[in-house]
Amino acid sequence: MSADGRLTKGRRAEDQIADALLARGWTLLGRRCRTPHGELDLVALDGETLVIVEVKFRREGDPAEAVTLRKRHRLRRAANEFAAEYGLATRERRFDIAAVAPDGWRLIEGVEVADADDAGASEDEGDSLWV
Repeated sequence: MSADGRLTKGRRAEDQIADALLARGWTLLGRRCRTPHGELDLVALDGETLVIVEVKFRREGDPAEAVTLRKRHRLRRAANEFAAEYGLATRERRFDIAAVAPDGWRLIEGVEVADADDAGASEDEGDSLWV
């Protein structure tokens, strides 16, 4: 598949997840938010909690496996920058993964995202909700 094809599928997956989160009553703050440490796919509020959602689409295998520990470190740094820039640094924060496959998607809530300097970073995932 071409890079354009992957990009289009990824954007469609992001749109699908954004619509689903809005339907759950979340407030969407941004899509594809760029920071010096990378891009945040979706940034939202679930009640008062700031939620960073990494959207991964895969035709085969578990999309969540593509969110490596290194990627999680970058997400934390990018989220810190976003929160500071928009006055959200004091908000409770959560990192979720939206794993999108041809047969559906699931939201993995509360993924552990260790500080970049944390040598004991965990690969544990939070609750997984298939939709």
